[in-house]
Amino acid sequence: MDDREQHGMAGRLTLVLRDERGREVERREVKNLITDAGRNLVAMFFAGKIPVAPTLFIAVGGNDAAAAAGDTGLKSFIAEEQADNIAVQGGVATVTATLRAAGSGDAQPLKEAGIRIKISGQPTPVLYNRVTFPVVNKSPNMEMSLSWEVTF
Repeated sequence: MDDREQHGMAGRLTLVLRDERGREVERREVKNLITDAGRNLVAMFFAGKIPVAPTLFIAVGGNDAAAAAGDTGLKSFIAEEQADNIAVQGGVATVTATLRAAGSGDAQPLKEAGIRIKISGQPTPVLYNRVTFPVVNKSPNMEMSLSWEVTF
């Protein structure tokens, strides 16, 4: 009998697009892939190799190439926002951020997202996870909220 635990880190993104009146226009829920770099970062925190608190950002991009464990960044980075809320309950961390309405400019065709973790003293952020989805066109008058549930 194998008595090893078979749980793994997993995540699910909920993406909500709202118009200028705050009405929900579109909602998507998609599962993500945890990158090798993301798994390594969690192991380094666990081992005490990173003694400072990270800063989390949710980033979006415009490329729908399949997510791969070796990804180190979004394929076509467009924007990111710092997480405005991080909550932990029962082995699930929820990370949220909002891409505010720009007011002007072109629509942004978004096809990918990920959590980027920035560590003080390290020059490059770590892409913890990545997900792709059918295009979501965020016009300049729309706000997009992104909420990630990460299960450990």
